[in-house]
Amino acid sequence: MEESGTSNKNKKTLKVLLAISLSILIFASGLIIGLFCRGKDANKINKLLNLIDENAVYQSDGEDLAEKAIVNAILSKDKYAVYYTKEEYSKIMQQDKGRFTAFGFSFYYTEDRQTDFEGGIAYIAVNSSAYKNGLLVGDKIVKAKKSGGEFFDVKNNSETTSFFAGIGEDEQITILVNREGVFSEREFVISKSFYVTSYVKYIDSQIEYNFISEDGKSTKGQTTGSGNSSLSLDTAYVRLEEFEGNADKEFAEVMDLMKTRNRTKLILDLRDNGGGYMTILQNVSSYLINNNGKNKNLISVAIEKDGNQESYYTNGNHFNKRMEKIVVLANGNTASASECLIGAMLYYGDGFSADNLVLTYNSKRENYSTFGKGIMQSIYNFSDGSAVKFTTAKIYQPDKKTCIQDTGIETPSELNRVENEDALKRAIQILS
Repeated sequence: MEESGTSNKNKKTLKVLLAISLSILIFASGLIIGLFCRGKDANKINKLLNLIDENAVYQSDGEDLAEKAIVNAILSKDKYAVYYTKEEYSKIMQQDKGRFTAFGFSFYYTEDRQTDFEGGIAYIAVNSSAYKNGLLVGDKIVKAKKSGGEFFDVKNNSETTSFFAGIGEDEQITILVNREGVFSEREFVISKSFYVTSYVKYIDSQIEYNFISEDGKSTKGQTTGSGNSSLSLDTAYVRLEEFEGNADKEFAEVMDLMKTRNRTKLILDLRDNGGGYMTILQNVSSYLINNNGKNKNLISVAIEKDGNQESYYTNGNHFNKRMEKIVVLANGNTASASECLIGAMLYYGDGFSADNLVLTYNSKRENYSTFGKGIMQSIYNFSDGSAVKFTTAKIYQPDKKTCIQDTGIETPSELNRVENEDALKRAIQILS
């Protein structure tokens, strides 16, 4: 793991899980029952489990069933509570480091996700098979087949999901792709293979800069394209996917690149960024928060069940003094650490304000807002490699009063409430 924690609260490591979890990673030992039950209850449950194990004729197959049942029963009101087997937790830890075995893309869906399936590619992971074989965001997959199989039309959500889920590691498939105005039903062969992804992309008017993996173990920044001519000569666009892997090191590199290339205005894209490690957030925020040059700036405060408070700060101040203005792009999947960052940037306000926040429609809340994740989960590890996660605190912005749980962050400007495809255009207008 990138860094370890202990049960000593002064040494806790806060992290935000992939989609929506801002978490403290704590290593502990002992039986899971001991977390929830004390005294007579613990003894009774231990006896009950032993009786079942020794005498019951009908038992469900599989490991960790009792632990999962306890978590589901006692923490049924906590939608983030989950018990991880050793294998499940190991996979999560690998993904947190940017190591995946997958095709490397995700899709657009229609409103009814259970039936109709649009097949449009919404995201492509750098260094994945999809990336290396030339697929682009906006491509539409119309047919797919396994090696030696027959093509089927990519229309039904459940059928398509089952198809991709059923592909084994290193197995190849063939897809037919439409690229509007360029080609129709072109054949691409991709595989569900291991890759190390990156989390940061830089674009200005002249170059595109990505972090490419050539050895399958690490990434290195390099110019990969000619840029976006719609960006002015003083503007840089930076896409931050998650606060995972080497995102803070990659972000630091593109901030230095931005400075070297004399870009003084920044478009920071946090759409679909669901969070990541708090240590990475602390490093990233040090480039975006100035607060009169102070080296230590409060990002967020976690208030636990017993009232204990944990405060989290930037690790230094690397704010570019030549930075004139920052625009942030966000949506209904911008969550946890991303919301902490936006909240802190709004609080300190150097080059950024609520009028510089561009939001797309949040269909779950039916307004223009971010996800609204203002609670924290803790992960507790056990000696056998398994783990349990559940909610342990509320998260507040630097004012120590604002918690955005179930409300999210909004923008006061109606002009900044846009369709996804218009978000970048609006950001450019704000900076002009």
